[in-house]
Amino acid sequence: MSHSDNTQPRRLRGQPTGGQFAEKNRPASGLELIRADEPQTAAHGGLVAQVFDSEVDGSLVVQLDTDQARGRKVRVYINDGTVYDGDPEADETLEQQAERLASAPLSVRMSAAMERFHQAREEMERLSAGIVTEMVREQHPEARYMTLEHSDQGDYWEGAEILGDDRETLGEWDDVAYYGDRENEAIYLSNLDSHATYPFIVPAAEGRTMYFDLDEAAKYAAS
Repeated sequence: MSHSDNTQPRRLRGQPTGGQFAEKNRPASGLELIRADEPQTAAHGGLVAQVFDSEVDGSLVVQLDTDQARGRKVRVYINDGTVYDGDPEADETLEQQAERLASAPLSVRMSAAMERFHQAREEMERLSAGIVTEMVREQHPEARYMTLEHSDQGDYWEGAEILGDDRETLGEWDDVAYYGDRENEAIYLSNLDSHATYPFIVPAAEGRTMYFDLDEAAKYAAS
């Protein structure tokens, strides 16, 4: 699979002086630099990389061609962060998926849409758990739990008391949710389905009341 910048023609860049393709930075990697005038190319393990300037906006472009590296994962770093980790010859891009689904039966398209919906919902739930935790601990740094009750307006939770490690009362959720200009902040808690199971919502001894464990919610949001 080839990835390009869709620029034509390319104005190729000269030999780079730094970055992951410079010989001085990766002397033990086994990366072979092909010293042609144009393009500046690096090849290793069936992968071929080219570095050039974009004619569109002058950006430095790194193009990776993986046609000869089938069956091998490719991991791409920008400075210290991973920007891609997978099998580019097997992974389906969003453009490829859209092209495939355009002519697929409606049932197949619906299944794909539902999968995207569930993925988006899970992401919203993780973010909501983290935001609620941050909101509570901004006002009550020593808080550990919050009691939850089923809302009579829908299938979601409403916050009640904010508690410490020993279940002592520290404050009220409403005071946190509507603190200052946070008139719409309470919606984050309502993103959590009261009929779903979450690792950070555990039963309390008082029947329908539940505990929102702030420590576990923070872990869930970061996972």
